[in-house]
Amino acid sequence: MLLDLTPSQRALAEYMSFLSEEAYRAAWMKDLEFHLWKALQGEMKEYGRLKFTSHVIATLQDLSTAANGWIYFDEEREETFLPFHEWEQKRAEYQY
Repeated sequence: MLLDLTPSQRALAEYMSFLSEEAYRAAWMKDLEFHLWKALQGEMKEYGRLKFTSHVIATLQDLSTAANGWIYFDEEREETFLPFHEWEQKRAEYQY
């Protein structure tokens, strides 16, 4: 939940939500965090109407570095911060 996040974690979550709105006009598309991560790794160039420009990628990188992790949307807790080692585990379990 956004209220449980630190300012740097909240900034990342809000930017991810902004990108979801840009792509699909939805606050948080299903599996958004996985698609944005793929874009961050250079594996996606666009998502819906959103083009992953160098500015978008740099902003995601800067915000995730500042937060020292990634945001995962949990159905019960909503926006949830995961340190990178937990995110890597969650990502490895994800079926693309």
